[in-house]
Amino acid sequence: MGGAATKAYAVTSGVNVVITGGNRGIGKACVEQCFSKLDAASTIVLGARSVKAGEAAKAELEERLGTADRAKIVVQAVDVSDAASVDALGAYVASDLGGKLDSLVLNGGINNMAASGMAARKVMDTNYVGNKALCLAMVPFLEKSASGRIVVLASKVAQLSSSMVNGMVSDEIKGRFLAADLTVARLDALVEDFLAADAAGESEARGFNPSAYAVSKCAVAHLARVVARDHAGLRCASVFPGIVRTDMKPPAEWGMMPLYLIKCVVAVSPLEGADSPAWVALQELPPGAPPAWNGGIVEGRAHVARRGGGWSWGWRGRTYSLVFRLVFGLVLGLVLCLVFGLVLGLVLGLRLVFGLGLVLRLVTVLGLVLDLVLGLVFGLVTVLGLVLGLVLGLVLGLVLGLVLGLVLGLRLVFGLGLVHPSEIVRPSSTTSNHFSKVNY
Repeated sequence: MGGAATKAYAVTSGVNVVITGGNRGIGKACVEQCFSKLDAASTIVLGARSVKAGEAAKAELEERLGTADRAKIVVQAVDVSDAASVDALGAYVASDLGGKLDSLVLNGGINNMAASGMAARKVMDTNYVGNKALCLAMVPFLEKSASGRIVVLASKVAQLSSSMVNGMVSDEIKGRFLAADLTVARLDALVEDFLAADAAGESEARGFNPSAYAVSKCAVAHLARVVARDHAGLRCASVFPGIVRTDMKPPAEWGMMPLYLIKCVVAVSPLEGADSPAWVALQELPPGAPPAWNGGIVEGRAHVARRGGGWSWGWRGRTYSLVFRLVFGLVLGLVLCLVFGLVLGLVLGLRLVFGLGLVLRLVTVLGLVLDLVLGLVFGLVTVLGLVLGLVLGLVLGLVLGLVLGLVLGLRLVFGLGLVHPSEIVRPSSTTSNHFSKVNY
């Protein structure tokens, strides 16, 4: 992949890229990132299960960004769980792209954390089996590139060191995933062992994370490690983009609502989430030793937009993201504190009314009269509590929301684009040591 010498971090000319799941979310944002950087000598294959949805995404990008001196976007029907679809994509690359592919971004997948039984099989068939088939089918084309690379969209739930999943997996299962001599066949066996355990309702008893999604993401992340080891000319990385606002819907269970609200605040835009995968896909790599991320992890948003740098999707998008977080933080803090204040005032007021009234009624006959008087008094207290709760909610909501919004906003401003990827990517001297931090 050749690029101009002035572009320190990205190649821009004569690049062939395949991006699956490219019609929405992070996939579409990856297409946009590449489309905004690659010239007319390049081709971006937007893979989507629905050609109609893919064409709509293409039309929207071309209308918004223009087509002058831009890469050509070609929509292809790609369903990683369909072998015929994978074969058709290979035939297209062989015939229309000269058999050379520079970057493959494996973004297609199913996000279903609670899947079990047949649903678990479907998640695994798409997230691991399908992506594996597509990845291996594209390897011969990638090897014809001077610097072919594979980008796997993984997840934090695929990492053992993550506090979300730490301790959920047995040492025996960890050892099988982390083995230095891991092969694709052994990965397949691990996946089948999980599915058998899930079908028997014994996934946890047999040492697995009970989430089919987590296991599938772990498997495809380790697939990237195996491919990087077995194909010395390729560069492969698993990217954890963080929490991204992609079709997030309120949970069906109220108990999950706090987590959903937190996600709404901390989630980044799809364009931000696409920074790392697009950077890995287009980064200018010097000849010789592979980069630190080869066969390992890129976590977070690997911006290369330092002062004077050339890899930025612009302050317009970041400003939008910052304003969204400020407003959402203010509203969320206001609502939460308002509800808390109202409930507290109501509970205290009613507790005082009925609590004292009951005691006085039991002590003396005059308690009946006093009960009425105190009822009126504490009724007023209840109303006062509601009013105070409202005021308290407004004040605390404003303060909390402002602080939360500013903290998140400032963190994003100084964390997006002003940090070099080498400070985010976890370096390692060897692939095996690097991936000792990765599992599910």
